[in-house]
Amino acid sequence: MARGRGDQEESRQLSRDMVALRGLSVVYHQKNATVEALREVTFSVGRGQTAALIGPSGCGKTTLLYVLAGLIPATPGEALVNNGPASAIRRQTALILQDYGLLPWKTVWQNTILGLEIRRMPKEQIAERGERILRELGLWEYRQHFPAQLSGGQRQRVGIARSLALYPDLLLMDEPFSSLDALTRENLQDTLLGIWQRDRVTILLVTHSIEEAVFLGQKIVVLSPRPGRVVAVLENPGMGQIGFRKDPAFHQLSNELRGLLGQGAWTGPGLPQTDLKGKEV
Repeated sequence: MARGRGDQEESRQLSRDMVALRGLSVVYHQKNATVEALREVTFSVGRGQTAALIGPSGCGKTTLLYVLAGLIPATPGEALVNNGPASAIRRQTALILQDYGLLPWKTVWQNTILGLEIRRMPKEQIAERGERILRELGLWEYRQHFPAQLSGGQRQRVGIARSLALYPDLLLMDEPFSSLDALTRENLQDTLLGIWQRDRVTILLVTHSIEEAVFLGQKIVVLSPRPGRVVAVLENPGMGQIGFRKDPAFHQLSNELRGLLGQGAWTGPGLPQTDLKGKEV
């Protein structure tokens, strides 16, 4: 039977998406309580695109990353990564946590190449990848240091290096710069932007920072208070432009996003998902 035009268009869209969530809901069943973390979340992130996920604390942002990493099942609903169900055994997905996830008894070098050793890659390839990544991130001279001997920004760079050494096509980042001072945070944002511009890896970044969301997200997904629901998906065409932080469009979008987050525009279940112009998405 011939496929309809709608089916063909859906197939083409799936081939363009690295991440696709459809009606995703997550409920935690605890001993004396049931907690609904996410409710009917639907959005997509294209291949090679960046997306920032923002919303109030406790709205399920980290839970969503865990679903895409295959650590929590998508029930009910659907979570697709590269057109297949999200899975913990998918090697091209990298999850970078807020606390860096470094092993304190291993050096910078040992932490960086850990994933390569687990995959039993050839020693020559491990050495080449490890050195290249550490040099790119300005960490080569610290390769024999332990995490406790590094600054917060350096530790986060090691976490990023360990992920990039595996050549991922999807980076899931859970507030990676939240504990850093403003200057270090901006420097690492610039580093991440440079990595994306060079490699075009798909990035989904959880953040509480409006400015960070606007600087790093080609798409900005706004979640409601728990249970997290998508209440706005904003397109950000200026992302990646030289000097974007000083561009009036950057400040305009930041102010609009700040207004949206402060309006409580999501109160009440079942509201349509809209952009800042009030159009349904």
